[in-house]
Amino acid sequence: MKSIKDFAKELSLDVSTIEKLTRDNFNYYHFTIPKGNGEKRLITAPKGKLKVIQKWILVNYLEKFAVSECATAFIKGKQGIRVNAESHQGNKYILEFDLKDFFPNISFWDVQNLFLRMNLSQKLSILFAKLCTYDGYLPQGAITSPYLSNLICYDLDLKLLELCDYYDITYTRYADDLTFSSDELYLLLSLMKDISNIIRYYGFKINYEKTKVLLPSNKQTITGITVNNGEIKVDKKLKRMVRAKLYYGIKNNDIKNFDILLGFISYICSIEIGYKSKMVSYIKYLLKKFGKNDIWGLINILDK
Repeated sequence: MKSIKDFAKELSLDVSTIEKLTRDNFNYYHFTIPKGNGEKRLITAPKGKLKVIQKWILVNYLEKFAVSECATAFIKGKQGIRVNAESHQGNKYILEFDLKDFFPNISFWDVQNLFLRMNLSQKLSILFAKLCTYDGYLPQGAITSPYLSNLICYDLDLKLLELCDYYDITYTRYADDLTFSSDELYLLLSLMKDISNIIRYYGFKINYEKTKVLLPSNKQTITGITVNNGEIKVDKKLKRMVRAKLYYGIKNNDIKNFDILLGFISYICSIEIGYKSKMVSYIKYLLKKFGKNDIWGLINILDK
């Protein structure tokens, strides 16, 4: 693809329509979702034609380029959150860094330079960057943002991998969560400054409030998954919440936020082998206890 006209032809749109989508901020809608700490996370998501165009860029262009081997999030067909945690199983000590304002910290210029390095022309690089950014940064909610963030972090990942391979340290990155693990605590502590310098060199900020060292005597949790004693477990709070919602929902014939609850159950099943059968047994127990019928089809859904 050599020109904007070629791109427009691929999309069966005229050039003026595409260019208008880069100037009109009404092509996004905004909403918030709660964070784990009680704060709100702003989601900026594309509408209509812009969403279709971003999907085209993702499937036909971005996904043709490989991300680093240590990147575990936002990769099709990869149980990233489980793989991310499993990578550190068996290592005694864990060091975690969190990148502050991850998506907003990736600028229009970062995205444009990435497209230039992918051998797009300058005009197409500018156009693609405009189509994939909002107000000068990478919006959390755009279809292209997750994969773009992985590609932009490629050099950061390689530099950290180079450092970690030299010292036989395991490194993975799940979006803005960077995890390092080793059997040697002094190694992790001594490399904290080097790791911090590399992160800053590549233009990212560290959230020092979330930087932590996890000892074997601690609860060792990586992106919400506990890895103590060589086992992969989902946080007990989440499982208690799921059981409570099932208990009162079946008891009262009213399971609130049904799809969200099924999403939590599906997530836990993807992490913990055997959890699905436990849930089926628990649901059957509740149905019998309260003399209810499975009007939601929970058992059939879980047995699929």
